[in-house]
Amino acid sequence: DLNNGVLWTTHPVTADGNQFVAFTYQVRTSLPDVSVVPEISTDLVTWKRSTTPVSRIVQPDGTTLITVRPSAPIAPGRKIFVRLFVTSAP
Repeated sequence: DLNNGVLWTTHPVTADGNQFVAFTYQVRTSLPDVSVVPEISTDLVTWKRSTTPVSRIVQPDGTTLITVRPSAPIAPGRKIFVRLFVTSAP
């Protein structure tokens, strides 16, 4: 249920020998007119849709867990911010 519990989490992943911060978020599977797109920023001003899909797991409760990671690996001193951009078709 989207009204209970955490809707997103972060965790480290390794790909091609590099460390990334992965972001997992939950969406309702049965919302065909709603688009949820993760966006990444390093300054909270400029937002880019530059994520790499990691997994998409359909849950028995009618939700889907989607995991993505930034296209750039973790670097010392580099800040990464994530937001979910949600749109609905009329």
